[in-house]
Amino acid sequence: MKSETGVISVFEKYSIYFEYRKKEGANKTAILVNGALATTTSFSQTIRNLKDHVNIVLFDLPFAGQSREHNTNTSGVLSKDDEVEILLYLIEHFEVNFMISASWGGVSSLLALARRPPTIEKALISSFSQSSTTLCTAIWSMLAVSCAIRIFPVERSC
Repeated sequence: MKSETGVISVFEKYSIYFEYRKKEGANKTAILVNGALATTTSFSQTIRNLKDHVNIVLFDLPFAGQSREHNTNTSGVLSKDDEVEILLYLIEHFEVNFMISASWGGVSSLLALARRPPTIEKALISSFSQSSTTLCTAIWSMLAVSCAIRIFPVERSC
């Protein structure tokens, strides 16, 4: 798996640190959305389980992790709307198909899903421990099953 890291400017307002882990031959991409004050390192167990199957995008919000040092000229306040806009920008930029969120990241994920990003096929919104066996099982179910359930709009197909 090739790993690319960098800082991407979002709306000339925020600089977002990202990691893009590209799996050769994979044609689907998952974005991992962490909770409040968590960082890209929060998903280490999840990455181990996904790395052989999909491309993976991780990122740090402006005032957390490796993004913090690149956002010293801003007010230090990040609204939920800004979080959603950052997430939507990354989804579009990396052409994300799957969204996996944990904890507080679930709020911005649900708000982003409400705007129906066209590339998103499935999403998993989890509560707290993203390294748990339960989350890994849920991710495998999301990626492997042929029956898709979409929240917005409500559709079911098998």
